[in-house]
Amino acid sequence: MDSSGVRLRHELKYLIDRGACLELRERLSALLRPDAHASGGGYEVRSLYFDDIYASAYTDKTSGLLRREKFRLRIYDGDDGCIKLERKAKFGALCRKESERLTRQEYDALLSGVLPEPDAPGLRGALRTAARTRLLAPSVIVEYRREAFVCEAGNVRVTFDKDLCACVGDRDLFSGRLRRLSCYRPGFLLMEVKFDGFLPAYIRKALQTDRQRRVSLSKYAVCRDAQRAGGRAALPGGEWLEGCTR
Repeated sequence: MDSSGVRLRHELKYLIDRGACLELRERLSALLRPDAHASGGGYEVRSLYFDDIYASAYTDKTSGLLRREKFRLRIYDGDDGCIKLERKAKFGALCRKESERLTRQEYDALLSGVLPEPDAPGLRGALRTAARTRLLAPSVIVEYRREAFVCEAGNVRVTFDKDLCACVGDRDLFSGRLRRLSCYRPGFLLMEVKFDGFLPAYIRKALQTDRQRRVSLSKYAVCRDAQRAGGRAALPGGEWLEGCTR
């Protein structure tokens, strides 16, 4: 993975409770604007992640590798008019995301095992190469509800993600046969703070509470754990599965 010439972003993740979320949402609503694409305060995100025969995307995360990447297909609120092919890469504490729009026809072809043409450009070509050389294939569907706030200064984006689920029973994002396995401890959710070169001081101050815990969490790894455990996403006593914070 080459990060030269590509804008990298900071991505900080915090586990917070519902009360802290209400407090932070009230503060942020006075400082930032809601995501223009959200209606009714939030939207559903559903992603199909790919992995290879060695489960590299999973093991690279859980073993703590600083440089890693993964491919995914993503939709919002079940809309097939906005299907995205994305590649997310991590470089230590920084990350980058590349994204291309797919037609429903292209999506259906991928799900049926038909790869992009050999001369396909961009992410389509990269996905084809990964599928041919590493046997990359669909792994697990991740679903959650997201509320987002944005600010132009620093290109800041603060999101609150709740109701994280691993969807099993099918590999199709639009399937009506999906069964949801809950992955969050009841009463808790994930706050993500993303920005470019700097996080404005007034936003940093507004985000401070004594009811948040910094985590290194991969939704993909959490949902793979839940998928393997058959839905036992939290251990007795309310603790999260080990893989979610490594």
